Order: sequence, then structure tokens, then C-alpha cells
Amino acid sequence: MITVFFSDIPWYGLHQRPQHLATRFAKHTPLLWIEPATLGAETHFSPRKVSENIHTLSMPQFPHNARNRVIRWLTWPLSILLPIRLLLTWVQLILLRRAIKELEVENEPAQFFVQNFQFSDLIEECTPTVLLFDYIDNAFGFVRFPRYVHRAWVAMIKRANVVTATSPTLVKLIAQHNVTAMLVTNGVEYEFFTRMEKNERPADIPNDGKPIIGYIGSIYAWFDFDLVRLVASKFDEAHVILIGHKHPVIREESNALQSLPNVHFLGIRPYPKVPEYLRHFDVGIIPFKRNRLTESVNPVKLYEYSAAGLPTVSTFFSDDLNDYRSLIFVGGSHEEFVSLITVALTKKSDDSFAVNLQSFAREHDWDAIAEKLWSVMSTAENDSV
Repeated sequence: MITVFFSDIPWYGLHQRPQHLATRFAKHTPLLWIEPATLGAETHFSPRKVSENIHTLSMPQFPHNARNRVIRWLTWPLSILLPIRLLLTWVQLILLRRAIKELEVENEPAQFFVQNFQFSDLIEECTPTVLLFDYIDNAFGFVRFPRYVHRAWVAMIKRANVVTATSPTLVKLIAQHNVTAMLVTNGVEYEFFTRMEKNERPADIPNDGKPIIGYIGSIYAWFDFDLVRLVASKFDEAHVILIGHKHPVIREESNALQSLPNVHFLGIRPYPKVPEYLRHFDVGIIPFKRNRLTESVNPVKLYEYSAAGLPTVSTFFSDDLNDYRSLIFVGGSHEEFVSLITVALTKKSDDSFAVNLQSFAREHDWDAIAEKLWSVMSTAENDSV
């Protein structure tokens, strides 16, 4: 048996749900991680070993999500041509078959775990023993896709033996197509984020005794720069620390925010270092705008902040947040968000509050989530025999 994992992101990208699940699945079977070949990034069209039981493979895909606007414009007219799509599928199929042969598992049954539904035409050419589609974000909230992409998404949820989704909003979205999805939220490496060794304080965190209001995650169009600017001005005796990748399209907004004296953009920090930063935060924030994408987001940082016992203040970017109001502070307006930070700062030293957060995080450990998905996939495979 081999598990073929179709991912939206590269293996060496941000360490997120895909890598957490893949590393745990690989304890059961060899795993081939299929990642989209990204322009400007390293690609490898033969299997590359990244761990004892995991190989990765780059696969060409229409770059509808490319950062470069010109590339996106060129992709649209090319991708809607059926002969071009058929040619791409043919190339993908050759690469996949060659990789399976190189790994010497061509005679082994294969189960597919799919997060990237844009490989749907390729998958239609294959005969996996079971197909689980794990829908982790509303893909149509990122960019505008041609119609055939939406048809591919519908075909995927109907073809899959099992469909899972990370948020109640996504579950409802899938239900509109008469398909039942299982809710499997995001999670956290609980032990990793609760370790409190007295390791050195990161040198790029101010050490002047002032409170630290922090954010860790991607910084993109869904980030509410006006709100964070207001926070920085209202808490001028605190530091606002932002850690994560800044997308080029928000360069102007981020530069304006970075000009404030108490705002610190630290850039990307390696995943193993993240707990060291959270340990020195006083409040964690999730300052998302509400839009088509964020309404269905189940943010990993919610679980990571909680595992670290960190009081969290969030905007009301999704109705799904009503399920977490006993754990985090949710502001329905900019003014309420700011006032809740004041409340959250008083909870930093409240041990019982931290214990409640960590209890919630423990229930959403990645080990348990991965085993649940593996069990569901195994059961579906047995039922299909």
C-alpha cells in the first residue's frame, strides 16, 4: 500500500495541516507527496526523499494562484482550452506513473488523500482503492477561477469516497451539492507548544518589560491593517509583533504599518521556533477582515495560541467563531476589539484561564486528528472492497 497525498503547498513551505497529516500517515504506509510546481521555486519531477517514508514530487499545474498578476492573466485563456488541459493531464500522468515505478510500488494498491482538487483530471485517470478529499479552505475566496475549476471541485466532492472539511461553513457549502462532509478541524502539536523550557528569549523580541501583542501567520489581503494600526496607537506603551510571510500585494499597507514605532514585522520564523515567540507574547490576535475566504477559515493559530495558554482576541470574521466564545475574545467592531485586548491582558497571569485553553488544545492534537482521518480512510477502503 502507498498513500498519494495531493497538496496545495510545497513540502518546504509553511508547516501547516498538510505536513502534520502527511508525517503521521507515513507511519502507516510509504507516502508520495504531490506538490504543484511553482514558478521561481525549486522543482523536482522525480521522487525526492525528504524523510524515511516520504518522497515528494513536483507536478505542473495551471498557476491560477500565481503571485504575478500577468501570469494569472495568461493562465486563464490557456487553461480554458480543452486540448491544453488534456495535454497537461497527459504530462501529469506520465510523471506520476514514472514516480510510482521509481519507488517500486507499481504493483501496490494506492490510496489518495486529496487537498488540491485542481489535480482532479489526473485523479480521474487513476484507480485508487479509496479517495478522501480534505477541503481545508474556500479556494474560491482566494482568486477568481474559470468555470471549469468549479466543475472540477464539484466532480471531486462527488467522486470522493469520503469528504472532510475544516469548518462548519465549509461543511454547509459542500452540503449544497447533496454531499455530506465530515467536520475535522485544524489542530496543534500540543506537547510541542506547551513545553516551557527556559530557552533563550529570541533576540528580536523587545525586552523592556512592555506588554507584547502578537500575531503569527500569513499577512495577506485578509489582514486588517487599519485595525492593527488602531491597536498600535491605542496601546502605544506595548509592542505589536507580527511574524509571518508578507504577500507582495500588501507591500504598501505593510510598509505604512511598519513605520509606527511600536510595530515590529519580524518576517517568517521557522516552525520549530514558533513556541519560543508565543511564550513571550501577552496577547495573541487574529485581526482578519470578513470576506468569502475568511468566513470559512478554521485558523491553526487559534489552537497554537491556546496550547501556549495565550489569551486570544479575534475579529468576528466568521460565524463559526460563536463556537469558541468561551475560549477567546471576539470583537464585532474595531472599538470592541481594542477594548477586549485590555481585558485579555489581565488574563495573561490567570492560571485557570490558561488551563482551560490548554485543555481545549489537547483535544485537538494533530496525532488524534491524523489517526481519525486514517481510520476513516481505512474504513472507507474496506467498505469499497
